Amino acid sequence: INVEILEMESGTYYLRVTGYEYGTSHGSTGTYSVSWAGDSGEDACPLPEIDVCVHLAWAGAARTGRIDAELQQANVTKTLNLIEAAAAAGCSRFIFSGSQAEYGHAQDGGMKSEDGPAEPVSEYGAAKLMFGRYAGSMIESYNQSGECRRPMRYVHMRLFSVYGPGDHAGSLVSTLLGNLAAACCSGFSFMMGF
Repeated sequence: INVEILEMESGTYYLRVTGYEYGTSHGSTGTYSVSWAGDSGEDACPLPEIDVCVHLAWAGAARTGRIDAELQQANVTKTLNLIEAAAAAGCSRFIFSGSQAEYGHAQDGGMKSEDGPAEPVSEYGAAKLMFGRYAGSMIESYNQSGECRRPMRYVHMRLFSVYGPGDHAGSLVSTLLGNLAAACCSGFSFMMGF
């Protein structure tokens, strides 16, 4: 994906997004482009002011992508470009979906806590952590320099074991549910309680 922010002589900003690739659970893929700016800028529409940008996209969240350093670095770069676009659009809050992978593995069977150390063990976790650090500094710098149309706040959510349609079969929740279903079908009984 390519995000370009164009500033016209009048000080008005324009955004062009091209080359976004998409895929579906049925395997069909394609690309599309969105443009808020013409090539010359003469027929362009001004970049709309937005209140909040919620970033949930990240390539390579499944097994093989998690160890692909080049793919993960591209995610960081593209998402930093999105912050630049959000700043130009007057975004007041940038919400990013981090991951439990930023924490790494719990030691000695212990639990991870939100304020615990971040010690990622995959390129995916390291990239999410790196992005969060860059993003916070970048937005702070924009706010101090006045490069934002209005002050922006950065929110980094570290999501744990999200589950839903399209979840890959090797995820924690999918594996747990699959094992539980297999045990039930094999005649095992169990009790859950809190």
